[in-house]
Amino acid sequence: EQLTMDGAAGQTGRNTSFMETINRAGIDHHISRPYRPEENPAEGGIRELKNELKRRFYRLVAKHGIPMRLWDFVLVYVVDTMNITANYSRYSDGRVPLEVITGITPDITEYLDFTIYDWVHYRTDGGLGKNEIGKWLGISHRTGPMMTYWILPKSGKPISTDTVQRVTGAEMQTDVVKEEII
Repeated sequence: EQLTMDGAAGQTGRNTSFMETINRAGIDHHISRPYRPEENPAEGGIRELKNELKRRFYRLVAKHGIPMRLWDFVLVYVVDTMNITANYSRYSDGRVPLEVITGITPDITEYLDFTIYDWVHYRTDGGLGKNEIGKWLGISHRTGPMMTYWILPKSGKPISTDTVQRVTGAEMQTDVVKEEII
C-alpha cells in the first residue's frame, strides 16, 4: 500500500515538512495526476460525503422551514448527528464515526430531546429568567455546562442557554402557546 496525494504544493513542494516526514518515515507515496480524481480513492469518499451533507442539509431546511440565514446552525447539526450515528462505511464495523476515530462511544444525551428548529420553552439567567418560547438550533458546544443549547428567541438573535424544554404537542394546542409562536 502507498499514500496517494493530489500534488498540492503545501504537501509536495520542495523542502516541505510533510515531504520530509514521509521520506524520513520511509512511506511509499504516489502523487496523482492533475484532474484525475479516480487515481485517489479518497476523492470519491470526499465527493460522497459532500453530497450526503448537502442532501441532509436541504432536507432539514425544507422539512422544518428553516430560513437560510441559519445555515451555519443547520450544517453544524448535520455534521454533529452524522458523527454520532452509525453508517454503512466498510471501515466502521457498525460503530459511529466519532467512535472509530477516538475509540470512545459518544454520549448522545444532548440530542435525545430535540430536533433542529423545534419549538422550546427556555429560561435565561441560569434558569431564573422568565419562561419564553423560541426555536432550538442545536448544541452550544464549549459554552457553559453540558446540555447547553442554541435557541432562536423572538428577537431573532441566537442565544445560548441551559434551561430548555420541548414544547409538547398538547401545549401547541393551547391558546397561550399559539399566541406566543405567532
